[in-house]
Amino acid sequence: MKTKTKPNPRQWRFTIRNKLLVIEFAILIIPALLIGSMSIWISARESDLETETNLRNTVHMAAQLIDSFEDATRKDTLSKEEAQEKMKQLLLGPKRPDGTRTINTNIDIGKHGYFFVLNDKGDLVAHPTQEGESF
Repeated sequence: MKTKTKPNPRQWRFTIRNKLLVIEFAILIIPALLIGSMSIWISARESDLETETNLRNTVHMAAQLIDSFEDATRKDTLSKEEAQEKMKQLLLGPKRPDGTRTINTNIDIGKHGYFFVLNDKGDLVAHPTQEGESF
C-alpha cells in the first residue's frame, strides 16, 4: 500500500528576502515596460505625422508649380506642351531615349515614391516607366 507523501511546507514558502526580490522586480520591470511601450507608440505616431506632413507639403509644392506653369501658358510665355514637359522634368526627371524618365532624387516621397499624373480619361500623362499608357 502506497502512502501519500505530504509536501514539505518549507518548499513553497517564500523567505522575506525572496518576497522583497519579487516586489523589487515588479517595481522595476512594470514601469520600464510601460515607459518602453509608450515610447514606441509615441515614436510611431510622430513618425507617421511627419511622413504625412512631408507628403502633404510635397504635393502642395507640385500644385503650386502647376499653377505657375498654367499662368505662363495663359500669358503665352510657354506653350501648353512646353509647360507640361517642363513640369514632367521637374517632378520626375528628363526623358531617356527609351521613353522612360528618371525619378528626381531631389524630391523625396519615400523609398519607392514618385509623382505620376493622370488625365481625365485615366491615361498616364507623366510616369517614370508607363507614360502614355492607360491606367
